[in-house]
Amino acid sequence: MNLSASLEIRRSTVMVAMGFVLAAGATPGCNCSDNAVNSFRPDLAGVILDLSVPKGDGMMIGDTDANNVCGDTDPSCTTTSGGPTGNPSMPFPLPTDDPPPANVKADGVGRDPMGNIILNSSKANFDFLWVADDTNYDIGFISKISTKARTAPPGAVNGRYNEVARYVTVTCYSDNTAANWPDRTVTKLGMNTLPACDGTKGCCDNAPVTKRKAVNLITNRPSRTAVDFNGDVWVANRAFGLQSSVSKIANRNDTNPAMSDCIDRNANGKIDTSTDANGDGIIDTDCNQNNVPDDLFDTDPAKGGVACVAGHPQEFFGLDDECILFTTNTGAINGYGRPLALGAGSNGDFGPSDAWAGRYMDGTFYRINGKTGYIVTTVVIPPMTNPITGSGTVNSNPYGATIDQFGILWAPNIDGHFLFYFDTNDPNNPAHQGIVGAPTSLGYNGTGFYGVAVDGYQDGAGKLVQQVWMAHYGGDGGAFRYRPMRTTNFADLKNGTWAYITFPSLVANGRGIAVDNRTPAQVWVGLDANPGGVGRVAANIADGATTSPNVFRPGTFAGNTTLGVGVANDLDIWAINNGDSSATHYTVAPGTADLTAADKVTLDDNPRLAAGQKPNPYTYSDFTGFGLRNFTNPHGLWQYAQPGCGNGAPGKTKWLRVEWDSDLPPGTAIELKVRSADDMATLQNATFSAPYKMTPGDLQAAPALVPNPSGYLEIQFNLSTTVKDATPVLKGYRVIYECPNGVG
Repeated sequence: MNLSASLEIRRSTVMVAMGFVLAAGATPGCNCSDNAVNSFRPDLAGVILDLSVPKGDGMMIGDTDANNVCGDTDPSCTTTSGGPTGNPSMPFPLPTDDPPPANVKADGVGRDPMGNIILNSSKANFDFLWVADDTNYDIGFISKISTKARTAPPGAVNGRYNEVARYVTVTCYSDNTAANWPDRTVTKLGMNTLPACDGTKGCCDNAPVTKRKAVNLITNRPSRTAVDFNGDVWVANRAFGLQSSVSKIANRNDTNPAMSDCIDRNANGKIDTSTDANGDGIIDTDCNQNNVPDDLFDTDPAKGGVACVAGHPQEFFGLDDECILFTTNTGAINGYGRPLALGAGSNGDFGPSDAWAGRYMDGTFYRINGKTGYIVTTVVIPPMTNPITGSGTVNSNPYGATIDQFGILWAPNIDGHFLFYFDTNDPNNPAHQGIVGAPTSLGYNGTGFYGVAVDGYQDGAGKLVQQVWMAHYGGDGGAFRYRPMRTTNFADLKNGTWAYITFPSLVANGRGIAVDNRTPAQVWVGLDANPGGVGRVAANIADGATTSPNVFRPGTFAGNTTLGVGVANDLDIWAINNGDSSATHYTVAPGTADLTAADKVTLDDNPRLAAGQKPNPYTYSDFTGFGLRNFTNPHGLWQYAQPGCGNGAPGKTKWLRVEWDSDLPPGTAIELKVRSADDMATLQNATFSAPYKMTPGDLQAAPALVPNPSGYLEIQFNLSTTVKDATPVLKGYRVIYECPNGVG
């Protein structure tokens, strides 16, 4: 199957297959006593098999003797199951079912015609653009734009597509210990009223105690953004001549703290965060219209907030926004924090990916832990021998970054046609760092490389290669493609081939660049002419120099000076326009790869601001998360939370193991993670276990499930692939547990 293809199942078929389940809320499986009977495979019911013998792709089923599946004769032995090979057999429920099933979550997966879970990137929960507003109020904000079409209310500023939130790109509350917060009554943007960081308290960045440094509050000049597997966003602050940093902002921002990844720092029982309260499609950053961005204590703290003008509800919370999770400073002052990329995650945790944030001035990269926000690794890309001339050295001066599925970070140079790289799995090994340069025989001119992206290219034998794409700044405004040589020898990466693409008769710089996963895949280049536009070239282009006639101007929905370009979850294309603070939405004509500009979203909410304080968005990187999802680490997940004995009675269920049934084509994998708690609210905030890579997952073995016994268990299956057209198949699972002391 093609992972880019949308899995279409007729609703009538699903309803017939799941009728008995959907009526009950589409919750998986049965809860039944299991004493010497196999309840996981309906075709093996009552059959006793050896647990030590793998069946199929490693599924462990059956019993060793007359004992039950718990390994004893305890009558409290119980199982629950789900999926087509569960008992009863049923398609896996999904959150999109009608009615929605209870306690089921899924992302990046769908059902095949048999009801199994398979990878399907079109089902990923990536429905937002995260756009860096470079100069907003001379502070720097970030706009969250929905890519789901809506019916706009009368008089709305933005119509089918709308801005749903806007945030400052730093926070003073990285330390969530209340005693270390700054004095909230004087927390104001753009003013020197915040207590200075003393290494422990004050407006400090996210670092260990005594090592904290002050957060830069003005002129942060954000540019690159990157979206992780949770949908959370990282944003890099260039802060020219000041303190560069990166911040992380939570995507799941329900006002109910129990349902949100944001932090109720003031303990008022709700999340104070930016929302489009009046539904007009744009965030009002100045509801009291004093030309200062709103803040929870913008006026008199005794009044509990901003005194908004009638008809203008507060939609922006400044530094008091509780969805800005932390800010981490990157190096010393004047580092120009430009490049930003997310890797494939660590320890099997697909959610809070670590970020790699770099500095343009000295070529330093910092690996920042996705959970804690602490810097865990520092890498300096040293000057390297010029690969084009073979003599002299070149400073890295990284202008952007992307990470491929092999863990290689690629960083382009805007001051020349050079591409630096290093292995994020062994970053400080000089033998695992390198540089390549575009051969002058391609006949290019211009300054150097700008935006960067990777694709899912495979060679003729079906081997994953992944090409690196760079937008070309200066001269003809085209693009470059580098196809690395992928062998087991790291040094061979430099022996790849190049292609050079120009857009004829076009006076514009190539800025942002993005790749989709159509068949064949297309590369999109942001072109900064006025009006702006987007160029297109096929990703399977041959080596050498060529031209592409495919340039698309937005017409009615023109944007001045297009800088960024991104692929949305539905494969529509979005262009980010710096000159008039807008985003242009392009649709792709059926049966072609041609673009039609269909909508425009404006981000200028305050016409009273001077020209230099407008949003002026400046975004090049993976601001939709499409690249991470499809090219850095293609994966999906399905998870379900279930009560144990006594309908979730605290401490009453002894969880033993989880078994699953799967088909795993070469290059694919399924892993299990679990977590437990005595109530659902605690369960939602608990940490998942390390992954079980093979079935069964023994919940009693080290590292054992904690707490156990408990009232509830949540299972999460992670599906992944390294082969473009292959997907693992999750066919069924069984949870085995005991109810001590007769609790049923």
